[in-house]
Amino acid sequence: MSIAERERVGAPRRRPRAPGEPRRGERKAAQTPLLSCHGIDVYYGAVQILFGVDFEVFDGEIVALLGTNGAGKSTLLRAISGLTPPKRGKVFYEGREVTGSSPVDMARRGIAFMPGGRGIFPGLTVAENLRMAGWLFRDDGARLEGAIGSALELFPMLRERLDA
Repeated sequence: MSIAERERVGAPRRRPRAPGEPRRGERKAAQTPLLSCHGIDVYYGAVQILFGVDFEVFDGEIVALLGTNGAGKSTLLRAISGLTPPKRGKVFYEGREVTGSSPVDMARRGIAFMPGGRGIFPGLTVAENLRMAGWLFRDDGARLEGAIGSALELFPMLRERLDA
């Protein structure tokens, strides 16, 4: 379909490919996914929630996991982060198998599950929530303050609400 035809029918336009960027679906043979799941099956009790989930995320990609309520999005993220180990399948991070790693080990690698919605820690101020997010480097004050500073640079409105 030509650009003119797409504009007539209202079809979305794709972002032009950057020089050297692989075509959609193409990967350099040597490129290893940053995160990948192969054949993930997850159960809650006797009820199977995920059925053979496969996916890959490459360095530099931004990926959205979309689906209706109850589709298994949170279950997949819980399996990746170590909160709900898969019954079958494998999870790889930076080329290493991490299937069944503890949530603490996964958090040390930089992968953690944070449920959506408001009020995860409703009794804490914004500043306390930011410190909670830096729990893994709580013993390194300079690193914690640097991380909080970076978050405040990315989201300047938070600075105005630190005590809220």
